Amino acid sequence: MALEMLKDMRSLIVGQYLEFYYGRPVSLIEEILIYFSACILTYAFCRFLLRLRDKRRIESKICHFQQKYKKAKKIFKSKLESNERRQTVVIDNITKLPLEELIYKMKNKELHPKDVLYAYQCKAIKADDDVNCVVEPFFEANDWCSEVVKNGDKGPLYGVPVSLKDIFGVKGYDASGGILDFLDQPYSEDAVIVQVLKRQGAVPFVKTPVPQTMLSYDCHNSVQGQTYNPLDKKRTPGGSSGGEGALMAAGGSIIGFGGDIGGSIRIPASFCGICGFKPTAGRLSVKGLIPFLKGQDLLQSSIGPFGRDVSSLVLAMKSVMVPYMYELDPTVPPMSFNTEVYESKKRLKIGFYYEDGCTPVTPACRRAVEITKAALEKQGHTLVEWSPYKTKTNIPYFYGKCVLPDGGKYFKNFLMKDRVCKVAVANLNTVVSTPQWIRSIIAFLVKPFMPRLHQTIEATNGFNTITEYWYMGEALKKWRNEFTEQWQSEGFDCLICPSFACPALPIGYPAYCTSGATYTCLYNLLNFPAGVVPVSKVTKEDEDAMKDYPTFDLQHKWIKKGMVGSRGLPVSVQCVALTWQDEMCLRLMKDVEEAIKTD
Repeated sequence: MALEMLKDMRSLIVGQYLEFYYGRPVSLIEEILIYFSACILTYAFCRFLLRLRDKRRIESKICHFQQKYKKAKKIFKSKLESNERRQTVVIDNITKLPLEELIYKMKNKELHPKDVLYAYQCKAIKADDDVNCVVEPFFEANDWCSEVVKNGDKGPLYGVPVSLKDIFGVKGYDASGGILDFLDQPYSEDAVIVQVLKRQGAVPFVKTPVPQTMLSYDCHNSVQGQTYNPLDKKRTPGGSSGGEGALMAAGGSIIGFGGDIGGSIRIPASFCGICGFKPTAGRLSVKGLIPFLKGQDLLQSSIGPFGRDVSSLVLAMKSVMVPYMYELDPTVPPMSFNTEVYESKKRLKIGFYYEDGCTPVTPACRRAVEITKAALEKQGHTLVEWSPYKTKTNIPYFYGKCVLPDGGKYFKNFLMKDRVCKVAVANLNTVVSTPQWIRSIIAFLVKPFMPRLHQTIEATNGFNTITEYWYMGEALKKWRNEFTEQWQSEGFDCLICPSFACPALPIGYPAYCTSGATYTCLYNLLNFPAGVVPVSKVTKEDEDAMKDYPTFDLQHKWIKKGMVGSRGLPVSVQCVALTWQDEMCLRLMKDVEEAIKTD
């Protein structure tokens, strides 16, 4: 009876219509196929509408924050223009002073901290107009400066304006890390390192931009847009601390703090011709920073300073490695700065290498190591050439596994809620949006002509089981131990090597030259302290020698193409020491800086 009623309903509701439409009776199977097709089309149409709605919401949110930051800068500019100090402060006379001299003049009342703050605020806003290197100013900076003056010249960073990468929590402000989803979540208190800086007399005054997801050494995100290298606006300032590098190279900051999980301090420092230092992970507190790659601890992020010279880095490190930091964050080892190691005049045994086995360096970067080696030998140090241990396959494998242990699901979640920036993360988005079995096929197909990309894609497949994760962690620790043993067997105190495979690349190129960062990623994987010191500039001879640069990998072809017109760009070397020997690394950086000046 029920079946008969169902048939009658089908005939009344659908059957007659379909018979009229097709001009003949329609079978039950045909009706089911039509129903199924209609359901698929309806589902697809609903998904389209939902995605359109989400896209509009994303664009609305982006527009909101773009307008918010634009308005904040406009208000800030008007305040600077109406500031009474405008008539008396000679900006360049202040911003050109070395850090130690600047502090000396403030402590001796030759300069007022508010004059210094005003000068750097003006310089930073001007730099932002030029290269887009400021997210937003801190409006409370003048109040913080007043507190510093009220407390007297007690701190080692008395009155020094400090810029912060957009990862540090500052009370009342967002810290986005270049990710739209992290916006509109202002911090309720300052990050530990920000609290320590304030206690030591520093005045945070601007926040600087980063690339989307921070997994890029370009500098572009959906809200801030592109940040440019002030030395050549067609080129990237590096990343992910690209805003810090650009601001300092433009003269808009004297000390900055950034983060480094793959070269994010050292690459911008190298591309912008300034100094940058990545301490051993755990030496400085990361409490109060955005939760980047939260939950995994095989590859730890490190925060460190930028400066115009090595002495600025040393002062910054000394200033924050104090009992107050250990009081705020007991997880940080209470290791004060070892001045004895840093100031030692002992002759060192220094290892060096020109290439890491993954990516060939350009002639300019090879020459940078050569001239640094010669200059250090003149100082009486012993230099011994060395080959880094098992880097060719280990760097891309371990780094890819550590950054994308879930195959990219974590980042895919963020990118789905943002406008994907093609300059910064187009390739990353493609990878994390592609099913893992398809990635394996692509990796196999590109292996003959892009072996580095093959290794990288293979590594991005993540782990299928927690057991795989454990085994990989054990393998990484074993490699770290073996690398350290090889180093110690040579009796090295420290080491110099290229800071990157090439000088600053044109905007957009980093997405196609990811292998160039193996020179910095290595020391994140090993957790060795490492810093960058500029030693030379690209010459005509360096450009001419690029004709012999190997191009057996497509990524190398991009590097070769990117070096056209690179004459005059800064070239740096990287100084490295063993884990926890940060002062030894800084001592080597100081020796390199002095040796190059003398030479």
